Amino acid sequence: MTVLTPRIEQAGEQRSARVESLRAVAALGVAFGHAFAIAVAFEGIFTSAKNRLLLSGGLGVFLFFTLTGYLLFLPFLRSQVGEGRRVDLGTYARNRALRILPLYYAVVAILLILQPFDTDRSDWWRFALFIENFSRATATRLDSPIWSLVVELHFYVALPLLAWLIARVARRSLALTVAPWIQPEALVALGGFLVVGGAVRPLRDGVLTRVLEWRPLALVSYAFVERPFLRLRRRWATTEA
Repeated sequence: MTVLTPRIEQAGEQRSARVESLRAVAALGVAFGHAFAIAVAFEGIFTSAKNRLLLSGGLGVFLFFTLTGYLLFLPFLRSQVGEGRRVDLGTYARNRALRILPLYYAVVAILLILQPFDTDRSDWWRFALFIENFSRATATRLDSPIWSLVVELHFYVALPLLAWLIARVARRSLALTVAPWIQPEALVALGGFLVVGGAVRPLRDGVLTRVLEWRPLALVSYAFVERPFLRLRRRWATTEA
């Protein structure tokens, strides 16, 4: 189960340079895609191939979802096949909460007060409970990008149960445990799966894998994605989950 990829030290931990670089690519793509849409005030963003290409950086969010699935399921998988210690669910829950809840609630509270953006303030409870994606009155309202945080949180909650079910079905068989349980409903989901798989377990080294091993790119991920969360996490505990 040991994944042999070039490593980089971040926050006192050894991490895969390729995975961190993929995270940086996804973050930069999402930032660029949203910046382009805002710069043109969302006018005509789908009217030409060039505009759609510029906007497509926002699809990096699906790469984030794939990375989340890989990185969070890996400790459960290692535990299931006897190559890692048991995942402490209390630590797991605390770290996941610290990653999303403080910033999410701060954004929601400020926007509900200052600029509801076609949202009725009486729907505040939907945002508080992370269920705004299930209502047309609130989905993509207030601050459209936070829909992805709702998806992330629901995955965080479901993952321990999913990992347990997979372990029960696989009966500790590595081949069955890593089988393709999820049937992608869109090419973008399949693409994210293949990109992460290609970075972690490439059939052979090539130009793209060497680009992902470029340390400055991996450090971008750490500086803009990981460092803010790690500062908050260290106030509570030092963990790996």
